[in-house]
Amino acid sequence: MKKQSGMTLIELIVGMAMIGILGAIALFAFAPILSGSQFKQAARNSASTLREIRSKAIAENTAYRAVFDLDSRSAWLANTSGTVLRRYESFGNNVGMAIGADCDTVTAGDGDTTVGELTITFNPDGTCSSATASANLYVCVLDSSGTRKFKSGIESTVSAKVVIKKRNSADTVWD
Repeated sequence: MKKQSGMTLIELIVGMAMIGILGAIALFAFAPILSGSQFKQAARNSASTLREIRSKAIAENTAYRAVFDLDSRSAWLANTSGTVLRRYESFGNNVGMAIGADCDTVTAGDGDTTVGELTITFNPDGTCSSATASANLYVCVLDSSGTRKFKSGIESTVSAKVVIKKRNSADTVWD
């Protein structure tokens, strides 16, 4: 009589159960990484918006404004007379925004989604200016509990270099 090779149905069920359990464990292990990526992406989006508008001002030899609104959690490109030329995607429902060098200048919007709380004007020579103090040229990304995660913005109005900084795990300094 020949020996049968293969697996029994019980062995297959046990194997599938083990794969399912390992998959669930892996999902829980990666959940914090995946949720943190939305905050990083929001910071990248705001930095990209700033870089794009600065480049446009230089290329077209015209001043343009980057406007950020905390109520709609979005940004737009406007000319110096305030006409909106392009709207950028919002930061998402689970992402909060604040502005200021330490993300504490404004923690809530003004209730108006047509007027931004932070306006940065990019000049044709590559510099920038704002109606607020130069230290406040940052858009901050917060989680749903208000914890500061990232900030992107302008370190110097002279160079208008756009940077992204991450808040350290102790929430004490920007890395």
